Amino acid sequence: MARTDIPVTTVASINQQAANSFDVAGTAADTSNGNSFTVTGREMLLVENTDDDTAYTFTVASAPDRLLRTADIVNYSLNFGEKALLGPFPMEGWNNSGKVNLNASNAAIKFLPFRIPNTL
Repeated sequence: MARTDIPVTTVASINQQAANSFDVAGTAADTSNGNSFTVTGREMLLVENTDDDTAYTFTVASAPDRLLRTADIVNYSLNFGEKALLGPFPMEGWNNSGKVNLNASNAAIKFLPFRIPNTL
């Protein structure tokens, strides 16, 4: 089955503040199909375990670089309530047909990919 695509949030400039302009929300992991987000080389990923008493894991699948090396982040464990910040994800090594692919052990894992704009 196709992975569930997660929209990428573009970071708002501090000079463009308006009501709710800095609010963000993660997307619950699709544990059956996996998730993905579009990669341009300027993306970061915030991952949160929203459970209140159980640790869960997530995986970020890399793509072969020009030397055919991979560097998957496999079964990274987040204790309940913990967050992890990863990136940026350069195109080389993370571009799986224009996407970064994600998997999680439970829907309590929430993914929030965000893009740093070229100029703030």
